[in-house]
Amino acid sequence: MHVVLSGSMRFIERMREVGSDLAARGHTVSLPAPTPAGVDPLRLDGEALVALKADFVADHLRAIRAADAVLVVNVDAPEARGHVGASALVELAFAVALGKRAYVLHTVGEQPNRLEVLALRPTVLAGDIDALA
Repeated sequence: MHVVLSGSMRFIERMREVGSDLAARGHTVSLPAPTPAGVDPLRLDGEALVALKADFVADHLRAIRAADAVLVVNVDAPEARGHVGASALVELAFAVALGKRAYVLHTVGEQPNRLEVLALRPTVLAGDIDALA
């Protein structure tokens, strides 16, 4: 199965670990694109930052369109247990709208968009990537 991973870029290392584990199980995995070498998003302002984010979003949505499923790697963060940020919510909703399978790695804790995530009815893997079907 072709699986696109989504989640907060703060946790890209965890996404890479999950991606490696999925690939070892025979899945094709797409991860969010890294920031290009030499580009520091913290030094960008206004339209330059919006343009960079727009490129990332467009690339990730293309990957979702080509995939079978989306897995949100929602790890515990200071702001919420099983954190799902705005971008991951958009990507999850896009996948559901396209009829793709939708998964979250962990239970979604209390957070501002918890209801929206749950309303999309993703399968909660409870940390068990072998449950990806």
